Amino acid sequence: MPIIKTNCFILRGIKYKESSKIVTAYSQDYGKLSLLARGARRIKSKLGSGLDLFSYSEIIFYKRENREIYTVSNAEVIDPYSSIKNDMDKFNVASCISELIISLTPREHENEYIFDLLRKAFAYLDSAVEFDPQLLSIIFGFKLAVLLGYKPMLHSCVVCKNKTSTQNLYFSPSSGGIVCPDCTAEVRDRVKIDVDDVKYMEAFMGRTFESLGELRLSSVIKKKLGHLINRLLIEGSEKERNFCARYWV
Repeated sequence: MPIIKTNCFILRGIKYKESSKIVTAYSQDYGKLSLLARGARRIKSKLGSGLDLFSYSEIIFYKRENREIYTVSNAEVIDPYSSIKNDMDKFNVASCISELIISLTPREHENEYIFDLLRKAFAYLDSAVEFDPQLLSIIFGFKLAVLLGYKPMLHSCVVCKNKTSTQNLYFSPSSGGIVCPDCTAEVRDRVKIDVDDVKYMEAFMGRTFESLGELRLSSVIKKKLGHLINRLLIEGSEKERNFCARYWV
């Protein structure tokens, strides 16, 4: 029974029996993990705040074969991200981020890029003074889509492969990108977009959280882009459910 030490983000915790809880974490070395923390809800628990929601912690757990939930023996906080826990907007965005990671990443599949995206997102969110919660959730969604292999095609038609003009643009989530006017009949869904929408999506995928921090978009544009990333993730993951309902639906 190997004893494993790794760093992780605590994404969810649910009560288990009288004094324990089951935690979902995203770890540096093992990806998404389900962990049993015995006695973690006791006041004098040695696990302390190491398994608090949205904390970045170093944990030690026992890895048994043919088990889906592993037992945590120790947890030490590296960064509590206190600001996220004490600000409702930050807490809601972090909840959206956690929902996406839990819903869309496979169990025990290491991905250093997703781990790094989580680190950057939580660090930015914790330190941000002024930000748009809805927009930040959309930006994270597009960045995650790239890492999951759902990066949309934005400069040529996904059907005919011809370069698209700046006029009469459509986006097909089920086909994964831009559709030209001549090919709209070939896809089962499409949303009318414009060249600015394309520029925003490119920026979300390619620029840092910090460089996008002062960007402000109208509620109409955010609603459209939220719908697009929601549908893109649904189609890519083949999970017929809405994500981040607070911001995207």
